[in-house]
Amino acid sequence: MARTPKTRATKAKNALRYNNRVVTSISKKGLTKYRSKFESDVGKTNPYLIYEPTTIKYEREYRPDFKFVSKTGKEIYVECKGFFRNEDRSKMIAVKRCNPNLDIRLLFVNANQRLTKNKGSFSYGEWADVHGFIWAQGIQIPFSWLDE
Repeated sequence: MARTPKTRATKAKNALRYNNRVVTSISKKGLTKYRSKFESDVGKTNPYLIYEPTTIKYEREYRPDFKFVSKTGKEIYVECKGFFRNEDRSKMIAVKRCNPNLDIRLLFVNANQRLTKNKGSFSYGEWADVHGFIWAQGIQIPFSWLDE
C-alpha cells in the first residue's frame, strides 16, 4: 500500500506534537514556527506582534523575536528569554552597542532567576537594569509599552 505524502498542515501538527524546539501554530497568514514554547505563548497572547520581523546587523546578525509599533509610531523589538545564557547576554550588549537608536526590550519567563547559582549573582532583571534594557516578566507585553 502506497503512503500518501504529508501535507504542510500535517507536518505542522506533527512538529507541534513531537518537536520540543519548534512549536507551530496555524494562523490566517499560514504557518508560523516559533523556536520555543515561551515564544509561542507570547505570540498567541499578543496578536499585534510580528514574529522575527527583520535582521539587525552588529558584528554578526541578530534576529529579534518580535516587533511591534506603539501608539506613537515607535518601533519596539522584543527578545523573549527563558534561559539567559552568557552568549545571549554578550550578544544583547553587542547589538545595543552597535545599534544605540533601536529600542530592544527583554521579556523574561522569570526575571528573578539568577544568572549563576552563586548567591551574589544578578537576577535576569537586575542584569537588564545594569545594562540599560527595559524588561518585563511573563507572556503579556505590558500595556505601558504599547502606549509609548
